[in-house]
Amino acid sequence: MRRFVADVFSGRAEPAGTEPPPLRLLQLAHMAPIAYKRGHKAFQGDYAATLIVAGRRAQVLAEVVTAFRAANLDLAPIKGAAFVGTIYPDPAERPMNDIDVLVPVPQIPDAMRALEQLGFARTGVARKL
Repeated sequence: MRRFVADVFSGRAEPAGTEPPPLRLLQLAHMAPIAYKRGHKAFQGDYAATLIVAGRRAQVLAEVVTAFRAANLDLAPIKGAAFVGTIYPDPAERPMNDIDVLVPVPQIPDAMRALEQLGFARTGVARKL
């Protein structure tokens, strides 16, 4: 696996050695879209799916930003949501499962209400708003 990962990130189109790449492991590690960008055509479907999800995620973030602006609330996208389109110009190179944002502590109750109005439901424990 180490050799294959090194080959993917070095841009080699074919993994070195005679062993086939551990395709499923690469998919589980969310590296398949990057492998496709580096020439591994077997991951084209993974790349396309990641682009579709990235587009939907961008729409959701835009809806949240609009709702927060309307409610005069502050928010700052962080981590992956802040890196897509900047550090990672291709959204498929930064797969994510969530959108992280910071909200000032005094605005959290209003922010939670704004999110609920968009159809989001609160999950998890109270200390991890």
